[in-house]
Amino acid sequence: MNDMMDFLKTFKGKIKEIHLLPYHSFAKNKYKRFQNKNRLKDLKDYDKDDLIPIKNMLELEGFLVKIGG
Repeated sequence: MNDMMDFLKTFKGKIKEIHLLPYHSFAKNKYKRFQNKNRLKDLKDYDKDDLIPIKNMLELEGFLVKIGG
């Protein structure tokens, strides 16, 4: 998270908005069906509430942040 914040700060003033998107694993069955490797299989699902602390942290740095698309 700190590395991401440092990276985003290099674009401060150039980024209009940051959209945080919840992650879901609904497609996991498609990987099986199409016999593809799911490289994100161990990643936990995030809903909108999980993203609020990240949103708050980015806003403290002066970024305009929205959750969702």
